[in-house]
Amino acid sequence: MGDKDILIVVSKLKAYVKEAHGMSTSGTVPAVLTDYVKKICAKGADAAQNAKRKTIMDRDFENASSDSGSSLVVVSKLKAYVKEEHGMSTSGAVPAVLTSYVKQLCSHAVEAAQSAKRKTIMDRDFENACSASSCGESENMGSCETAY
Repeated sequence: MGDKDILIVVSKLKAYVKEAHGMSTSGTVPAVLTDYVKKICAKGADAAQNAKRKTIMDRDFENASSDSGSSLVVVSKLKAYVKEEHGMSTSGAVPAVLTSYVKQLCSHAVEAAQSAKRKTIMDRDFENACSASSCGESENMGSCETAY
């Protein structure tokens, strides 16, 4: 995955993890989080299509909460991705919902890294902390309580 495909603002992600959790972030984390964001967007697109809309809205995400802080998602890339992959538009509230999901995923990854006695979160911490089935691929909530 090239830099142009990353939907995460890397500098803001690293700053958030450092400030909120006192940990570092490996270079592979943004790509992993981008994959999760894409899976979550696919669920949102399905919900919007089922509601016969062409715009993905915050209400299309189960258990959605909105983050009022700075977005960790590159809005222009997100909108382009959703348009290209799903042929839909994205409401202005979606990046805040996705930022909330990203922060939750990071919290789970931090717990996994701390359990492994590391100060850097790595891509494998997301596998251990939050299985793909609990973040967008099934109705099973698994270890991510609000991410589907």
